[in-house]
Amino acid sequence: MLRAWRLSLEALRMSPMRTLLTLNGIVLGILALSLSVSSVSLLDRYVHANLLQHGEGVVRIQRESRYADELRESEVSRRPPLTEAHAQALRRTMPELALVTPELWSFSNQALDIRGKPLLGVNIAGTDASFLRTNNLTLVAGRLFAALEVESRAPVAVLGGVLASRLFGGTPASALGRSFAIRGQSFRVVGVLRTLKELGNEDRRNLMMAIPLSTFERVLGSRSLFLVVERPEGVESEAFHDSLRRAFRDVRHTPAGEPDDFVLVGNEETEELAQNLSIAFGAASGLASLICLVVGGVGLMNVSLVSVLRRRHEIGVRMAVGAHPADIILQFLTEAAVLAILGGLVGVLLATGLVITASRVVGLGVELPFGMWALGLASSTAIGALAGFYPARRAARLAPTEALRSR
Repeated sequence: MLRAWRLSLEALRMSPMRTLLTLNGIVLGILALSLSVSSVSLLDRYVHANLLQHGEGVVRIQRESRYADELRESEVSRRPPLTEAHAQALRRTMPELALVTPELWSFSNQALDIRGKPLLGVNIAGTDASFLRTNNLTLVAGRLFAALEVESRAPVAVLGGVLASRLFGGTPASALGRSFAIRGQSFRVVGVLRTLKELGNEDRRNLMMAIPLSTFERVLGSRSLFLVVERPEGVESEAFHDSLRRAFRDVRHTPAGEPDDFVLVGNEETEELAQNLSIAFGAASGLASLICLVVGGVGLMNVSLVSVLRRRHEIGVRMAVGAHPADIILQFLTEAAVLAILGGLVGVLLATGLVITASRVVGLGVELPFGMWALGLASSTAIGALAGFYPARRAARLAPTEALRSR
């Protein structure tokens, strides 16, 4: 076997142009395959790190969807608002819920008075100490407001990363303790959130702030609540949604046969969209990878056939001195495998570099793609074996006397 490898490497060294041309097709095929696999994984990691707007198992009960179409605006406006009484009734109806807490949101353009300069487009949340967990957010500096600050209507705030940068510049930590005003009420910054990289509009959740629920009601007024509930452990998501929907219809005294006058919003919609995108992207990139691999394999087979024709005299000499047909097959199969494995190594290394670069660009930690390496090398080895078998078999079937007459 070692002798076959030495002969294969020597043959490849003697034909550098043929080797490079063959490697090119294999490299492209393995690169395309590796990137298609890694891109699906990278998309999944990106969605879970940045796009899921609710904590694990968290569902929001809202009077309306933020994205309701205009035709339904009149219908939605007739729905009664969600109140603290609904939250208390839901706690009594479903005592197994891990969490039932109200939130208030203002999605309109609120003007923040910073040194006499207004800043528009800020989303403001009125919430409590569960805000980070229920909104799938983390702090990079400072803290969240405490329960006592919620009860005492304290004028404290936690800012999104982009908002803190636009207001005060510098590092997130430099914003701590600074002040700004909303409608004449001064607020002190106690925390700054990690900046999220979102698809389409990166400022939507970064240009936001959270203040205590009681402070929100005092400064911005009361409005329909968002009720945040958390699924109990061990309960399936679909079953939980069904039981929560039935329970809240009872809480709202919705007559049988009437449509819901509320909506349930969780991570399922985003995860389903991401899954569909992954399937579509995986299918498209997988097809492109397959085409590249087939082209690379066909190219390797054709080059191997040309090699057999050009080396017929060499094959005849080896047979004349006692080489068995199995030895000839092994030699040419090894040459094809060496070429394919070299191409696979180069393709996998290129794909690894691109994946690491993409991970850093989108702000994700680098994870070495061991599965991609294994798949790329296994695929290249299989291509070498399949593409090299026919030329190797043809070389082994040459008649020694006819092969010796070839030059």
